[in-house]
Amino acid sequence: MARRPAGPSLVELAEDWLAAKGAMASAAQVQKGHSDRARRGDLARWGRLLSAGKGVPEDVAAKLDLAADLGAVSVRDLTSERITASVAEAKRCWSESTVQRMLSTLRGFTRWLTRQGHLDDDPCEDEMLHATSRDQRRPRALSPDDIEAMAAAASSASSGRQRMFWPARDVAIVRFLAGTGARAEEACGVTIGDIDRRPERPIWRVNVAKGGKRRDVPVGRLAVSALDAWLSGFPG
Repeated sequence: MARRPAGPSLVELAEDWLAAKGAMASAAQVQKGHSDRARRGDLARWGRLLSAGKGVPEDVAAKLDLAADLGAVSVRDLTSERITASVAEAKRCWSESTVQRMLSTLRGFTRWLTRQGHLDDDPCEDEMLHATSRDQRRPRALSPDDIEAMAAAASSASSGRQRMFWPARDVAIVRFLAGTGARAEEACGVTIGDIDRRPERPIWRVNVAKGGKRRDVPVGRLAVSALDAWLSGFPG
């Protein structure tokens, strides 16, 4: 009785996927080779983690090699349970940005494997494996103590290493950014005339905001006082 031929190895499938991705890349991307090298490295890392079983591989810092690292892994090893367990180890081995990229690469690979019929279900459809991009993360708000600490640091005596030591300016910038939520580009473009010093509540009139929209932003008293202290140091 004839034996059914074995299917392609995971390394062979990875090479096919990488070739397909390369065919869709721009000429500049192909010439630089950054994306292909990054994907190969990511898949090699996954192979190293998935083939390690338990614990972090001792050779985690060794040179990555797609054939060697992914060679011990089969399509059957690509389960959401094993991948999820490997994510925790990945975070101990590599930076957060590298792990996020690794997840993105793996999702693309398993999606292709599923479409090609090598996987019945995409293991990376598990919500636990959907990495949150940096743009979607909410930044931590500064506490009043944080702001006061920055203002104190800005007004502290020079250590002699600063090339442009100007406490009044630095405190004004800290107070203005913290009190208005201004973007760096917006703060750099503020003029004296943009601050409406109405007695009841000072207003910063943003004439060139993100998206070309204009808006009015309240300015706190501490920010106004810091701006006045800075401006008083100018001649005339």
